[in-house]
Amino acid sequence: MFQRLAILLSAALVLLAPLTASAKGPFDGSKPLLCSIHEADECIEEGACLDSDADDVRLPAFVRIDIKGKKIMILDEGRENETTTIQNVSKSDAALVIQGVEAGRGWTYLINREGETVLTVSGDGVAWAAFGDCTTL
Repeated sequence: MFQRLAILLSAALVLLAPLTASAKGPFDGSKPLLCSIHEADECIEEGACLDSDADDVRLPAFVRIDIKGKKIMILDEGRENETTTIQNVSKSDAALVIQGVEAGRGWTYLINREGETVLTVSGDGVAWAAFGDCTTL
């Protein structure tokens, strides 16, 4: 298991290397995006919030976002065939906002012009907030 995780993390670093070199790419939906989550928080209705990571709360650590095709594809090992449909896209000078509904939960993916992301997911009595980065493909 540890070896698979090490291979996945190594591949992610290679894929995200362009992020540091060219993070100024167009984050307007004109190109597919590769996004990662590096921190997540889970909050329950009673008011308690826990620091987590994407794996702890079953949020995908890596996704490919295709605005034109209206799909988000999960790239995590064992979940490669999972996709979700993008139902709404809004653009502003500051950010690209992508929204949808999956398994009775609403989600919003905000990507600012520098490629920094916030993913929020709301369910029945629970909410997740995740933070990460995107790069263009």
